[in-house]
Amino acid sequence: MIKYLLIQILLSFSFIGFSQGYLSKTYNQNNGLPSYEIYRCIEDKQGLMWFATLNGVAKFDGKKFKVFNTEDGLPINDIWHINVDSKNRIWLGGYFSGIYYIENDRVKKIKSSETVCKDFTMLFKSEKGKTLSFISADGKFKVTYDGQKLVKLKQDKNDLFSIYDVKTTRNLDEIILQNLKAFKQILKKEIGGKTFINQNVFFINPTSDFVIIKNGKSRVYRGFDLSKRVKWIESKLDSYLKHTKSIKWIYIDSKQNLWVINRSGSVTIIPRFKHVLNVQQYNFPNSDLVAKFFTFDNQNIFVANRNSTLIKYSKSDYSNSVFFVPGVTNIQSINSVGSYIYVLKLDSVLVLDKNNRKWTLANTRKGAQNHLNSFYSFSWFDSLSFISGFETYKLIHPKKIIKADSINNPIRVRNSLILGNKVFLFSNDMSYEINRISKRIINQRKIGPISTVAQFENKILFGTSGNGMRLMDQKLTVLDSSLMGLSINSIFVDKNVVFIATNKGVYTTQIRNNTFSKMQKLYIGGFHTNKELLFVSCDEKKIFLCGVRDFFVLDKKLALKAKPRKINLFFTDIECNEKKVINKHSFNSEENNFEFSFCGLLYESFGNVQYKYKLVGHDYKFHYTTDGKIRYDGLNAGKYTLMVYAQDGGAKNNTNYIKYSFQIKAKFTDGILFKILVFLLFSSIIGFMSHWIIKKRSIRMKLESKNSILRLQALRSQMNPHLVFNALNSMQSAMILKGEKEANRFVTNFSSFIRKTLDNSRYEKIKLADEIEYLISYIELEKQRLNGLLNYNVEFNDNIKGLLIPTMLVQPLVENAILHGLVPLKSERTLLVRFSENNDSVIILIEDNGIGIEASYMIRKKANHKSWGSTILKERIETYNQLYSKKIVLSIEEIKNENSSIGTRAKLIIPVSNET
Repeated sequence: MIKYLLIQILLSFSFIGFSQGYLSKTYNQNNGLPSYEIYRCIEDKQGLMWFATLNGVAKFDGKKFKVFNTEDGLPINDIWHINVDSKNRIWLGGYFSGIYYIENDRVKKIKSSETVCKDFTMLFKSEKGKTLSFISADGKFKVTYDGQKLVKLKQDKNDLFSIYDVKTTRNLDEIILQNLKAFKQILKKEIGGKTFINQNVFFINPTSDFVIIKNGKSRVYRGFDLSKRVKWIESKLDSYLKHTKSIKWIYIDSKQNLWVINRSGSVTIIPRFKHVLNVQQYNFPNSDLVAKFFTFDNQNIFVANRNSTLIKYSKSDYSNSVFFVPGVTNIQSINSVGSYIYVLKLDSVLVLDKNNRKWTLANTRKGAQNHLNSFYSFSWFDSLSFISGFETYKLIHPKKIIKADSINNPIRVRNSLILGNKVFLFSNDMSYEINRISKRIINQRKIGPISTVAQFENKILFGTSGNGMRLMDQKLTVLDSSLMGLSINSIFVDKNVVFIATNKGVYTTQIRNNTFSKMQKLYIGGFHTNKELLFVSCDEKKIFLCGVRDFFVLDKKLALKAKPRKINLFFTDIECNEKKVINKHSFNSEENNFEFSFCGLLYESFGNVQYKYKLVGHDYKFHYTTDGKIRYDGLNAGKYTLMVYAQDGGAKNNTNYIKYSFQIKAKFTDGILFKILVFLLFSSIIGFMSHWIIKKRSIRMKLESKNSILRLQALRSQMNPHLVFNALNSMQSAMILKGEKEANRFVTNFSSFIRKTLDNSRYEKIKLADEIEYLISYIELEKQRLNGLLNYNVEFNDNIKGLLIPTMLVQPLVENAILHGLVPLKSERTLLVRFSENNDSVIILIEDNGIGIEASYMIRKKANHKSWGSTILKERIETYNQLYSKKIVLSIEEIKNENSSIGTRAKLIIPVSNET
């Protein structure tokens, strides 16, 4: 019962608020509605509002209307009934056959419904599980629908619901009745007329002038005297029925926004109407007036402009009276003290007696010097003391002013505070700390542009022009800062709550541990104005806010509890390549053109919702829009997430973000799998070709190696005939010159040498000891052939005799030394062969004291003789170096003494190993 009466009272006040037009907005055919004939409205599950009109159905998202008509699939445009089910389908009612609904912004029809519901209009009634119930407009038939088929039933006579007078309902001369049978009878008996009552819906019957609210189900009204309640409603509505004459329909949505359908063909929204009831707005009586000063007492509010006007508003009914201040000069301040209003001007103080409304001029006490000409800048210390320039004054009587103190330094004061024994004076951007006893400035500092100051306990609240608010101690050390970027116009401290009027609305905060705590914008119902407010103050029950051309009165308790409402943000549609894909998250490479539609519902912002969004994977920063629709074309393959935030353009209250993640698959030829396959294919081809080339090269190298080895063997085998040839020549010479005995000895030695030659030629490498033995046997043959006229010496260390070297490399060098260097020599012949080791190499040094390289060359040239031994040796070394990484190095030089040759030196460096 109490709840019922409370809603009635709130409704009555809501009409007052509505009549003032405060925090409301009206929509009609000029700004989006499809018709001036509006039948009803309803809220869907997303919070969107739907309107049934003569020219179609309109959906409203807080900013614009989307209209559905016959071009979109409606059977007719004249839709006079709408309802919503749990799946957010909007069911339509009108004079047409079949059952139609709107789902996901598409008009649909139940299959075959035009045959089952052919001669009567069907209205959605209720749902139970998956089964929907519809009732004919005349109340005679029911239809159920389980998602597969329609079943037509007769209406049960004991059914609690009935509907009458469809035609008059459509024309809204009377309202449909749908309620408990017993309650219907009481309505007819006590009031008369027919009235439709539904959850959260108000109906106005213009014939009987009454309002019924809430529903009429038995559980709501059981145990109460319905007849007395109806009589109470009638008596309470008498005081404001004049405001309801033009109202056709009232609807309260789930967020307590009030929607009023007017008979003039418009719709008015009053956001959070229960809270707005406690917000009152009053414009100044003259549009030319601009507020500069504000004060109030227990009964009245006073607002003054810069020049000659003072307006008084009564707190009882907020009626106003306008006073003209005598002497049109700049007003500097106003202050309400007791029964008087003090107006400080440039050169005087005017006093207004509130009782007799007479102005008088405050004068200085007799005998005191008149310093009123210094009232150019000032600040009130308290209700009866103020400072102007560098002097302080006190009002000791409504009409008397005395000079209290003078400060030693002249200061143009804008604000002042008294904290203990200290006086703080603030000029444009300077602060001065003054000792109250000595009246001397004990400290001064520059603190920036000052707009207003206030005291909180022993702290100073300091407001700036454009740089927010600061909390400072008595040493003017900044303890905390807030509201950066805003201009602070007024600060009012009420116990533990600080009210701050800024150029962007009003904020409240608490101060705890020397910091601003719970700093937030002041909300009350739909009141979150972003306009500039000049003054803020409050008493025990009310908050007073003064703007440039109006002021507001707010319920203090409600305002301090109210918080900004979260914006209901959701995607309304997502299209890919012009097709709806809101539930799809994977796309092929050709599906890369996207359009996202979203809605941020906050009706009290009147369409001033702003969005910021970012497509992660594409955008590097956030973008901003007010349209609620964005588009991306030609997106590349990859993973993306669209993040959207919404905020009220005035209040900046953010909501939780919404996001939509999706993936665009790459073409097979662009995909990683294809790239891997291509890579593997090319790798295989390259690998195969490389293997083929390497194999071919290996075969060629093996053939070349084999050819080289064969060539080396052939060259080595060529050494044997060469030695045999030279040995036969020596043997022939021995037989001719030395006789048969010496020839036989030579043949014996020669056969032994040939045997060693044949044995050594079988191996590629031999031990150094065998090579030395073979070399000595050769030298002995040559010494025998030369009749012993050859001195030779073979030097070596025993520790190198086991090393392996290529066979038959040293002998040709020794042979050349003997045959070409020593044999032509007529004097003593000397030959030195030295074997030594250095860094895994054998160094063989062969020196002779023969005729030298040049003389030998000239002899051979005259004889047309070619040295096959030297040629074969060089080819063997070249072939060996081609086969092995370690190279054989041969150098031959002539040994000279001053300008004459005294022999030849050959140096052979051979890499060795211990392997056999």
